[in-house]
Amino acid sequence: MAPNSSNYFLFIIISFICPLLLLTSAGTLTLTPTKTYIIHVAPPPSLLLTSETWHLSFFPNSYPTSLLYSYKHAASAFAARLTDDELAVVKAKPGFLRADADFIVPLATTHTPEFLGLSTWHRPAGGLWNDSDFGRGVIVAVLDTGVLPNHPSFNASGMPPPPAKWKGKCEFNVSDACNNKLIGARAFLQGIQARPK
Repeated sequence: MAPNSSNYFLFIIISFICPLLLLTSAGTLTLTPTKTYIIHVAPPPSLLLTSETWHLSFFPNSYPTSLLYSYKHAASAFAARLTDDELAVVKAKPGFLRADADFIVPLATTHTPEFLGLSTWHRPAGGLWNDSDFGRGVIVAVLDTGVLPNHPSFNASGMPPPPAKWKGKCEFNVSDACNNKLIGARAFLQGIQARPK
């Protein structure tokens, strides 16, 4: 028995449309553009709430969660991918303080000591750089576009171990990348990876 060509054509059309409908209903096919935001909020109103639980409470139950990062140490904030409508809902929640759209910042300098006027070879002896014992024991946090741990500037010869108060992490693809000078590195890539290509 030869198949009916109109039934065969209908079968082909349904085979292509059904997966598309399933993707749309599952929320994986988004037609509304999203942006990454840093959402600043008041601290959790209860000690029983973790920061992440508090941050998740800003999302309506009907929206898929788009939380990228939850911050609790330096700020009470979270990073999320949101549509304009979702941002409006978040802004209306009690505890919302402000939303900052994520953006790419161009490099300003690759020579920080000179930029800050701290290089002793550019200044007479003395001054803040010398008076501070060249920053001995100070942990400096730097937002950077990337680190080459094998670069000579990260040579740890003669460096003491990190201060006992250091609680950071070393997130490199190789295990011996950190040393007594480069004591930690973290990668925060979810915001940039979530950008439309």
